[in-house]
Amino acid sequence: GRDGKWGDYDQHEGYAGTMSDWEFKSVLQSIEKECLESNKMKSAGQIIRTNNFTTAQVEQILLLFSFENNKLELAKQAYGNTVDKKNYSRLMDVFSFNSSKSELERYIRNYR
Repeated sequence: GRDGKWGDYDQHEGYAGTMSDWEFKSVLQSIEKECLESNKMKSAGQIIRTNNFTTAQVEQILLLFSFENNKLELAKQAYGNTVDKKNYSRLMDVFSFNSSKSELERYIRNYR
């Protein structure tokens, strides 16, 4: 495997069951075209429950949302289906509030 700080971060070929780039792009577009944030949440939630993701993909989904609490909610939902959980701390940059970061950290620590 590739070593170094980024490892497989930008490559998903090594992960079974994650979406191809074009599948993922169409998923992003389908979330994006919902006008209401609450509808975006619904469609993102649906997708997150039924697919596997890399941390990089989760980040792209989170960036479609404006509200911190929605990002946090989705980050928690996606964690269980993330193939490279060891990279999840990279998502901290997506959050503006330290309270969100520490809540996500706590969630990850206690995740079973």
